[in-house]
Amino acid sequence: MTGAQPLARSYHGKPAIPADQREPSSEPFRRYRRDQAVVFLKTREAFGGLSNMAAGFPLRVNGTEIRTSEALYQACRFPHLPDIQREILEQRSPMTAKMKGKPHRADSRPDWNHVRVNVMRWCLRVKLVQHWDTFAGLLESTGDGPIVEESRRDAFWGAKPEGDHVLVGMNILGRLLMELRKMAREGGREAFRVLPPPELENFCLLGEPVEAVQGDTGSPEDAASPPHVSRLASDAPALVPRSDTVRANRDAELIAQLQSLVRDHPVSRREINAAVTPLLPENLPEKEKNRRIGNHLRRLQRAGWIAFHQPDRQWRAGGRRALPDLRDLRVKRDRTARRT
Repeated sequence: MTGAQPLARSYHGKPAIPADQREPSSEPFRRYRRDQAVVFLKTREAFGGLSNMAAGFPLRVNGTEIRTSEALYQACRFPHLPDIQREILEQRSPMTAKMKGKPHRADSRPDWNHVRVNVMRWCLRVKLVQHWDTFAGLLESTGDGPIVEESRRDAFWGAKPEGDHVLVGMNILGRLLMELRKMAREGGREAFRVLPPPELENFCLLGEPVEAVQGDTGSPEDAASPPHVSRLASDAPALVPRSDTVRANRDAELIAQLQSLVRDHPVSRREINAAVTPLLPENLPEKEKNRRIGNHLRRLQRAGWIAFHQPDRQWRAGGRRALPDLRDLRVKRDRTARRT
């Protein structure tokens, strides 16, 4: 998203944002091989937390509780229409929040098409700032490959399937996530303690100028948790159903355990069941436990993280770069904390 293009114009004709932070409308589509990228589509899959639709990442801006980064982004379309913003933010579902704003899109801020990428960049940073341990850990677990949002209709924010193995599109959301991953690695938590609002005119929420967003200060309990597992804060707002957050937390831990099991040597399904069944609710029937474990195995297999060897009927590491050992990540983060 670079180039010697003129600056976008604000409401009153003044330069609004640098050219390298504007919408890359002239950029060509890019092609991604599915087996060489971290692809996310559904929020309950291994990397679903990268989606703006993902639950478990409630935000707070100007003291207002916001369920998802999708709702925050949609509300930013209408800084001059606080009633519409309020209606968007009141929705329990991120998709409903998106749809609530759709009939009013003709009334979006006049420069929306010029600033929407910058607004999305800020929304993703809010998500990182207020959920450092979980979201930074999730970004880190993607490794160094491209991050791609798969979409059947949107080739701007995501990329569309072309056959079984290729995705084609601008993939702006994926590229913003890669940019954020790089910033998180280079700057660490200290670089995201406070996030100022984007330098846009009339950037307001519910009639008030958006203030700087305060970061998640963390706690000893957070540091002991796997970095990409959703944290269950004791003061978490009731905007996100607790049962959904608990399920997402448990699923992420189970997926991490599955990957760890097959990383060093092949394992049978019986060994896998014995290792991960304790992570599931005790009151679940055995048939349901087997079904959930099987679903996660197939998801990891489709993504290329693990593979099933038919001759000996054992699971082993797949062809893609293995996810980092979560225990190693914890040790690495602890050492960094001691140095600072």
